[in-house]
Amino acid sequence: MVLSGLQGLHVDKLILRGVLGVPGSSVNLISIFQVLESGADMKVAADRLDIFKDGQPVLTAPQRAGVWSLRAEPARALAAKVTPELWHRRFGHLGYDNLAKLSERDMIKGISVTPAEFKEAAAVPCEPCIKAKQHKLPHPPSNSDTRAPLELLHMDVCGPIQVPSLGGSVYLATFLDDYSKLSIVRPLHSKAEVAAEVMAVIELLENQSGSKVLVARTDNGTEYVNKALSEYFARKGILHQTTVRYTPEQNGAAERLNRTLMEKVPAMLEDSGLPKELWAEAAVTASYIRNRSPVAGRAHTPWELFYEVKPDASNMRVFGARAYVLVPKELRRKLDSHSDSGRFVGYDTSSKGYRIYLDSGRISVASDVIFVEEGKVMAPAHEIMGSDDEAEEEHAPEHGDELGGADDGGEAGDAEDAGAGAGAHPDDDTGADAEDSAVVHGPDPGAQGASSRYPRRVREQAKEFWKVPPHAMVAIAEPATMEEALQSSQAAEWTQAMDEEMESLRANNTWTLERAPGIVTPIPVKWVCKIKKDANGSIERYKARLVAKGFRQREGVDYDEVFAPVSKHATLRALLAIVASRDMQLHHLDIKTAFLNGELEEDVWVEQPAGYQEGEPGMACHLNRALYGLRQAPRAWHLKLKEELAAMGFTTCDADAALFVRKGDKGNTYLLIYVDDILIASDTEREVESVKAAIKQVFDARDLGEASFFLGMIIERDRANRSIKLTQARMTANIVDKYGLSDAKPRSLPLDPALRLMQGEGERLDASTAESYAQLVGSLLYLSVCTRPDIAQAVGALSKFMASPTTIHWQAALGIVRYLAGTAQYALNFGGGDSTLEGYCDADYAGDLDTRRSTTGYVFILNGGAISWCSKRQPTVAASTSEAEYIAAAQAVKEALWLRHLLKDFAESVGAIKIHADNQSALKLMRNPVLSMRSKHIDVVYHFARERVARKEVKFVYAKTENMLADMLTKPVARAKLIYCCNGIGVS
Repeated sequence: MVLSGLQGLHVDKLILRGVLGVPGSSVNLISIFQVLESGADMKVAADRLDIFKDGQPVLTAPQRAGVWSLRAEPARALAAKVTPELWHRRFGHLGYDNLAKLSERDMIKGISVTPAEFKEAAAVPCEPCIKAKQHKLPHPPSNSDTRAPLELLHMDVCGPIQVPSLGGSVYLATFLDDYSKLSIVRPLHSKAEVAAEVMAVIELLENQSGSKVLVARTDNGTEYVNKALSEYFARKGILHQTTVRYTPEQNGAAERLNRTLMEKVPAMLEDSGLPKELWAEAAVTASYIRNRSPVAGRAHTPWELFYEVKPDASNMRVFGARAYVLVPKELRRKLDSHSDSGRFVGYDTSSKGYRIYLDSGRISVASDVIFVEEGKVMAPAHEIMGSDDEAEEEHAPEHGDELGGADDGGEAGDAEDAGAGAGAHPDDDTGADAEDSAVVHGPDPGAQGASSRYPRRVREQAKEFWKVPPHAMVAIAEPATMEEALQSSQAAEWTQAMDEEMESLRANNTWTLERAPGIVTPIPVKWVCKIKKDANGSIERYKARLVAKGFRQREGVDYDEVFAPVSKHATLRALLAIVASRDMQLHHLDIKTAFLNGELEEDVWVEQPAGYQEGEPGMACHLNRALYGLRQAPRAWHLKLKEELAAMGFTTCDADAALFVRKGDKGNTYLLIYVDDILIASDTEREVESVKAAIKQVFDARDLGEASFFLGMIIERDRANRSIKLTQARMTANIVDKYGLSDAKPRSLPLDPALRLMQGEGERLDASTAESYAQLVGSLLYLSVCTRPDIAQAVGALSKFMASPTTIHWQAALGIVRYLAGTAQYALNFGGGDSTLEGYCDADYAGDLDTRRSTTGYVFILNGGAISWCSKRQPTVAASTSEAEYIAAAQAVKEALWLRHLLKDFAESVGAIKIHADNQSALKLMRNPVLSMRSKHIDVVYHFARERVARKEVKFVYAKTENMLADMLTKPVARAKLIYCCNGIGVS
């Protein structure tokens, strides 16, 4: 074991002297004797160690697996400095003279090397610089007298590049603010994307700076001289200057920027040894570096001139440096590596993380990273391994491990601010080829420690393993704003989607452009961007929706009634069971811009949409029809649809207001409505086509053919066997992938029957992980109410802890995901079963350990599959098992009566619905009005079930406990019982 020498160690309010750095050690150890020598006192308890100084409590070290754990911060003053050569490489081979300026003029924070040291290092030649920059001749400087940001914006396109980037880009759009020299670059697949990028960058810079672009200077290429940009510049009041043909020096600033970037890119690729396909990542990183570097004729960096904030270089790393991305403990098995290795290729300001080119060939954006910057890293290094026990028990320094100690991998680093001290500005380049990215989230940035004098591993703020949200985002994220959409690599697709939405708005005569009266405040609008996918998960189309900010509306003034029905999931499942049994036709229609068809009764004004303003200032949109986001829009659409369907002969069903029926001599036709999605079920294809044609005459609709994908559920039919499968296999797989558990060992049960979940058990999650917990439980909840009754009880149990989840609840939620990993292909099956509806109901007496309330579980089966189920905590505390079962039976009867009405709407013959129960006392109470000391207190509301039994609308029969199919809905059950229940209700 090698000792690195004496250092100092701060432990909150204690300073321990003579601390030895041991790079090979997997843990940081503190001598109790040294703590006492520092003048502190100790008090040992069963679960913790308390440390006092001068009679006052200073520290508490909780006991974990026989070890007391402290949070410590190494003394920064004793950390070794970074070399000039390393800063030269971190800044993308910026000249040493410019690096000296950064230090000498205090233009940037975080650099500890002196100007003299930079100048001395300039004497040593840099091979990548020589290879990349030799024989380059400078362009003459552009004359400029701009005095503020955005007075003049230079633009140019560089390319085509012979080697396509990792994301398929072959061009580079460059933007340069003449005053500050701030640069932005955007990789492009083709020049057709230039116009959208220009609009996006201008909107972004104007929003970030508060200034307006006055002049845009470009060459005469058609990518800049076209109708779209001409109209945009005219609308914005921007003067568009173009160069004379064959005289690019008139836009010399843009040419010089291209030269600077194209010198840095090969130098960075040469130094790193990375493939040329990463040129776009290198170019974006080079622009990031340039914005934090000195420029000729300016006393400050471009970043500071534009944002008036001094940048911070302490987060900068060498392009191509070996990087190790933490894999959270929950996402790995016992002997798995603690890290995924890769190479650093840039900064991602939108997520405050580093862009890592993983050895698997994928780009990941991560904040929990260890870097190895020394030397020219060419080949993959060994992955970091360690003990799972150490990873769980060790609590490393809060602001970075300056001792360069344990490679335990169990510590999660805080996200670094890729904006270098101004990360809130998303103006800087957010990374190239974003379509190939995946994000591993970390928490907010913390203070950054100095580097170690041991192999250059930079460890960010450490924290307990359970505080790392273990999820990854999809490769193409849905932008939250119009600005994000227009600056993304899919800007062209989003622009087209917005144009299509505007065409729909105009075609529907949605508004009249008028000057708003003085007493009217138009409601703001925004763009909502969504990626529509098909049943296979492939991108079907990009959809942009103009949405009013309805929360600004006032009840009684801007709207009155707002209710609009949507179909129940039980109605959908009942429809599928009947379609399978009768072998009916089942087709799907999608109404385009459905809400725009709704007619408004109120007088409503909205602002003009961003990017599409017309007319004079003060003009607003006086709505003729409903707009998405308005409180009354869903109701207006439903009333319009109901009116048109009534004209076609359809009537609303009693059981579900979103189910319509048209009766005919040759059978009935059913329409199931969920907002703008319509399922059409009929006995003949001719009738289906007739309904489609009638609807298309009134509304603009897409014919999706035979139903195969509805509300995220895949519908698979076997017409020969008259069966239907309803599955969410794709969504299930996405959840498993999102939480990194695809390769984890699947669990055989959603919840361990021995696990008893309670409030406050375990350590409370921090805000970030608690949010991840809520997101995960929400995703699981949707699965449980649509197609997966086998996880309904487990999800219901975890949903009780949304307000204050703990590590135990988080682990239990991940356990459900591991169960789903092994059952992702489970489906709800209809066909080959009894066409008579029957149910099962059960209760788990006092199963909630916090409230001692019981849990009701019931399930109703039609044609072999479950169409309705429930796992729910009872509203009151039951005094006995019989009472709990009686309450559960009453709740099951309510559902049975509704299903009875629904089946009548489907023209099914319904007698007394048979419900199975396994408690004899409850059954006796159901059949006879017996009063006893144990039953006389039961609320009269539950006795209505007895009345329905007397009316012969329902019939209760006894079932043995081992045959009770609702058992899995009341409590965690053993594997054999779970399989039995699933098979009995059609889940397999």
